[in-house]
Amino acid sequence: MYTQRQYMKQKYLFILTLMLFSTLAHAQRGGVSLNVKGGKNAVTGYFGAFSVEGFHSLEKNFSVKGGVQCTTNGNFAVEAHPSYFYDFASLRLHVEALLHYAPQSTFHNIAVGVGLGFRARYIHMTLGYYHRTIKSGNDKLDEPFNIYYELGVNCLPSIARWDLVLSISNSRLFELERHYQPSFGIDGWWYPSERIGVTLGLSYKPAGMFNITSEFNQLYSNLGVCCRW
Repeated sequence: MYTQRQYMKQKYLFILTLMLFSTLAHAQRGGVSLNVKGGKNAVTGYFGAFSVEGFHSLEKNFSVKGGVQCTTNGNFAVEAHPSYFYDFASLRLHVEALLHYAPQSTFHNIAVGVGLGFRARYIHMTLGYYHRTIKSGNDKLDEPFNIYYELGVNCLPSIARWDLVLSISNSRLFELERHYQPSFGIDGWWYPSERIGVTLGLSYKPAGMFNITSEFNQLYSNLGVCCRW
């Protein structure tokens, strides 16, 4: 039988998922993917997760990406990156906000931040600052200054229906770690048709200091289906 806390989690997850799909439905350009993750954490052992992820552009220079993730142990995470971008020659520059919420057991992780980045033909990069608050009951811990980053290399920029990206980041979607805890990722997409595709990824993240500072995962893979328009 669900506890009141579990019921509220599922209710919020359902509402947020509906909000995501309703927003994507009005996008001028966007996509959505449904993903299943599985892996092993050095602290908590094996785990699994289901996520809904998406991106869209409502206006010419405004876009947002984010999603909702629910793990097999009943926790969930919500993250969004609204951004403003400007195309300069063959370079796209952007400024973004980071909104991250991930309640886990008795702890609630809340983070807000801002970042700058660029995207070129073969490479993209984002560097930003975030403030995190960790709440447990009436207790609260503030981390006033943290850095988040992502550096990615696009290996197949000239192929329309294939994509392969190598990346190093401490801020993969739903995972926000300290700067000394990067994750190394390989992500691929294949679109057998113009709109429907398959995504496959593999990520490795060291367990951190004393093997306890990494909350989520050490090694995981994800598989999903995606739709773009």
